[in-house]
Amino acid sequence: MLWDFLFLLLVLAPLVTGGIWINRPGIHLEYTQPGAAAAVLLLALWWMSRDGREPWKKSPLCRAGVSLWNTWTRWLDIRTAAALGVVWFFTSASSFTTGYLRHRGLGSGLADLGIFTNAIANVQAFGFPFSSLKNGQSLLTDHQDFLIYPLGWIFPLWPSPLFLLLIQAMIFSTTSAALYLLGRQRLGASHPVVPWLPFAFLLCGPLRAAVRSDVHPEILMMPFFLFAAYFLQERGVARRMAGFFFLLLALAAKESAGPVACGIGLAWLLGAGPVHTRSFTRPLGAAVLALGAAVFYFDAHVVPSLFGISYAYNDVYAPLGVTPLAVALSPFTQPMLFLNRLVNLARVKYFFGTLLPLAGIPLLAPAAVIAAVPGFLMLFLTNGDHRISLGYHYAVEPMVGFLFALPVALASETAVRWKKFLLPVIAVAGLISYGRGEPYYWRVYVPTPHQIWLRDELLPLIPRDRSVAASYGFVPQLAVRRWVNQIPYYTDEASAPVDCALIDREVNNTPLSLAGLYGARARLLELKYSEDYRCGTLSLYRRPDGPSCFSAPAPSCPEAE
Repeated sequence: MLWDFLFLLLVLAPLVTGGIWINRPGIHLEYTQPGAAAAVLLLALWWMSRDGREPWKKSPLCRAGVSLWNTWTRWLDIRTAAALGVVWFFTSASSFTTGYLRHRGLGSGLADLGIFTNAIANVQAFGFPFSSLKNGQSLLTDHQDFLIYPLGWIFPLWPSPLFLLLIQAMIFSTTSAALYLLGRQRLGASHPVVPWLPFAFLLCGPLRAAVRSDVHPEILMMPFFLFAAYFLQERGVARRMAGFFFLLLALAAKESAGPVACGIGLAWLLGAGPVHTRSFTRPLGAAVLALGAAVFYFDAHVVPSLFGISYAYNDVYAPLGVTPLAVALSPFTQPMLFLNRLVNLARVKYFFGTLLPLAGIPLLAPAAVIAAVPGFLMLFLTNGDHRISLGYHYAVEPMVGFLFALPVALASETAVRWKKFLLPVIAVAGLISYGRGEPYYWRVYVPTPHQIWLRDELLPLIPRDRSVAASYGFVPQLAVRRWVNQIPYYTDEASAPVDCALIDREVNNTPLSLAGLYGARARLLELKYSEDYRCGTLSLYRRPDGPSCFSAPAPSCPEAE
């Protein structure tokens, strides 16, 4: 059947292989995102099905898909834990593989993998989360991520940035189980859409982008909030105690968790909880709303003041205000500026970009979808459009609200009335918005021979007791040490010269241009640094009268052979 061939060629093949692309001087051709083709082919199948016809029964591909879906549904019903465990395993493996390959090719970034690796390594070594990438200040002065302490305690198991990427992938993937439990709690296991819920978050491109790019503490709050919602909506003291435990974990992830908790609390207060436990979740909602506000005040005001500074991100809301209270009052004090920040083309596109993967279904539950409002407000009220990008990790907070509202919306009268159309609509929306599959990134993150040599031969020879300034892409690789920073920051906590400086123009040097890179070299010579080693585009400098930057004889330069 022609339809089968086109679907295999234009949709499944790019998703499984990563697609095709040609990058040559003057020409760029790429077919890696099959969303448009998927939409056209699925609409064509719907058109051929009009008047009661069922062309999909003649399609081997459609029949195989239906059979696979029925097998999954039965397995999930009979062996729930095993089925969810398999989804968790493959999701974790896929997410970690992408992060691993990106890091292996020197593609991971100072922000945020380098920052958190350095702070967590310092928790393990010194008991305090200071980060050289924040000028030696406690990381709690930047983001109030208290989970950094337990992560620091277990960091010795594998003292590497890869350990953090693995932990993040494993926790992120538990979202599948949380969504399934929430759906079963609200709809029952026999509802036709419930077996899809373990995969719902995987269709959300912003979430996959977040976990693909470095380490971000808000990713951890997502499954913690969803598990908290599930257990707190159950009966029984033990389950509700488990819910409070997950709620505390979520609130400890980052200061932005406070507003997210406020959204969920408000949703419960408005009646978004299940009918059979609503008498508990309504007053609980008021308590969670107050708790979220208190935690945010503690994180954004009390904790920074303990270090003698103000909250690091107050300025992103200027001129609406420089305190949370001033921003909250801005609809009354500066209504036009507030509305302009809240509603413009970039923000409307962003809103629908986060909603499309879920086919807009959360909007069917107004009382529940209000849980997403604080997450959007935190983004939309910022100055400019820098954070309004689906490729960043900033969508996690509003997506927590959307995923919380999703099972509630599926139980709404409108969703029940259109129940038999939900899966096809979801399939179309998910494929349209899916973007590039993970195999694309596995192929893109292929290191050059020079990068492999840098990672495997040169960087391991720089002792961990040396303070280092390095090209941006080197920083995560060198972050398991007391002091590392990007060029051109050539001093340590005591304003003494760093021991070593590494510069390589083939490595990411954000935000330096090539001219800036040459300026950084010139500055090193002004500071009397001497060149300790050179190989191709790499130059390694040591401070005046300082020891060698190598703990063993310097490696041979393959480009000189």
